[in-house]
Order: sequence, then C-alpha cells, then structure tokens
Amino acid sequence: MRPGFGHPFLPVLSSWDRLEAAVHAGHPDVTERALARFAPWAQVAGPAWAVPVLADCRALAAAPDAADAHFEEAIESVDRAGPLDRARIHLHYGEHLRRERRRIDARVHLRAALDGFEWLGAAPWAERAGRELRATGEKARKRHLSPLAELTPQELQVARLVGEGATNKAVASQLFVSPKTVEYHLRKVFAKLGISSRMELVGLEFEEAAGAPA
Repeated sequence: MRPGFGHPFLPVLSSWDRLEAAVHAGHPDVTERALARFAPWAQVAGPAWAVPVLADCRALAAAPDAADAHFEEAIESVDRAGPLDRARIHLHYGEHLRRERRRIDARVHLRAALDGFEWLGAAPWAERAGRELRATGEKARKRHLSPLAELTPQELQVARLVGEGATNKAVASQLFVSPKTVEYHLRKVFAKLGISSRMELVGLEFEEAAGAPA
C-alpha cells in the first residue's frame, strides 16, 4: 500500500486474511477476533459481496462437521462477490472437501478456483489451487493467458494504483494526467476484465502482467 493511499474496505478485508492465516496457524483466539470484527460490519453496513465472504469466514472458523453449511451458503451467493473473492471461496471449499476425503466434490471447486485465479493472473493463488487439485489425483490444466495481458501499459498503471486504493485524483497526480483521462482508462480496464467495481482490482498481480504483450 502506497503512503497516503487508502481504501475504506481494506481494513475489514484484512480481517478475512487474518482469519484465514489464524485458522492455518491454529490460533482460535485470533480467528474469533477477526470474525468478530468482520461480521457486524458485513451484516449491517456491508455491500453485496460481504454476504458470501462472511459465510466463507464462518466456514473457515467452524469445526469440520459444521463447515459445510456455511460453505454452501457462501456458494449460493458467490456471484455477488468479485472475481478474486469468488475464486478464494471456491478454493477454501475445495480445500475443506479434500481434507474430508471428498475428492470428487473437491475437484469441482478447485477447478473453479484455478480457472478464476488464472483468468485474473493471480499466480500465487493459482499455484495453491493447482497443488490442491493435484492432491485430489487430477492434473491441473495448462494455464490460459490472463486478460491482464490485454491491458495497455497505461491501463495497467491505472488499474494497479486503483487496486492499491488510490482515488482517480491521486492516480492522475501520480501519472501526470487529468482525472478524466484516468476515468477513461478505468472504464477500459473494467470492460476488458469484465468487472464493475474498483474493489475487484484489489489483490490482482499487475506486476506479472506488466511485461506481457497487450
């Protein structure tokens, strides 16, 4: 995150990251605090994408025999989430199902996760999904070209800065262009990536796409 930039949703989104890390590290107290911070906001003031993300958080925090119901709730509303969050939810459910030795069911969600991460060019996430998919006995398919490769260098710069939380005015100042020019490039980014909100740019791997042919 660049100094001076900020996004109103990043603090609550970081609770999701902390919760997942705490679950993997076996720290239930940290898990409970992260969920307690995220849940009230998601239920009262959160946008549509917070519904499946909250259900996913509850699934991660739940005991294995209680997680399925929360994961199913997340999947039922997963279309409300942005592309990266949708892929993360499918990954979490697939990982859970694989641990429960339900390999066939796990593959459905792990394939969806892998496709989503590859489409976005989110390489570290795609590698994790691919490892999980291989662990079920299935070989991951060959990676597809990310739509990030279709962005021009200027569009990549705009998308990266907006993804870091910058306003159009801040981006314009950074790139020495007008806010209207930033808005124009941002509309092109949305159209090429098939997204509709600035939040969906958070977490994408723009650095890897920077050297790809547009």
